[in-house]
Amino acid sequence: MEAPQILEIQEDLSKQKDALQILQNQTTYLVDTFDKLTERFNGMAKCIGENQKTLLGKIEENSGKLIIPKYTLRPTRSDQIGEISKAMATAKAKFSSVLSSGKGNRGAYATIDDLVLTTAETLGALELDASFFEGMNEHGELTLSLLVSHSSGQWFETTTLLYENEGTQGPYHQKVGAANTYMRRFMFRSMFNLGEEK
Repeated sequence: MEAPQILEIQEDLSKQKDALQILQNQTTYLVDTFDKLTERFNGMAKCIGENQKTLLGKIEENSGKLIIPKYTLRPTRSDQIGEISKAMATAKAKFSSVLSSGKGNRGAYATIDDLVLTTAETLGALELDASFFEGMNEHGELTLSLLVSHSSGQWFETTTLLYENEGTQGPYHQKVGAANTYMRRFMFRSMFNLGEEK
């Protein structure tokens, strides 16, 4: 083998060695980054609670990979909203003061029954309906949806994940029920811009 060919082979081997070293450095960096992400993930999970970990993602037991859940985006309104928007605006202007029959550590608060009683007559007169639906998404998580529909066929919908209320004593179904009660109040008040209780 001639000298020029040997030099060419040596140069090629040197380039491959450099490329391999770069690849090894990148691999080390990625592994270190993943370890830091995993550590941060576990730290955040402790803050929000184990049962809400799916908000962040999950680490697969077999591979150790961090998997971020992907959710199917659903429409939150009908194609046309002119009629329902007009009816909603009229309704919000007509709502009276919200009743507050609930009693808690921080004083009286509006229950979901109070909110419904405050708005029912006005919503009915404007041919609006507000209904809640429980369901389950593609990740097996419980969901709660509020659908506001109008006689025109137009609608608005909002959906939230329904986690069990960790602070509630009792079996699982009672904890989910407590979370359901809280979320219905919050969703209903937000949808119709009802004032906070005092």
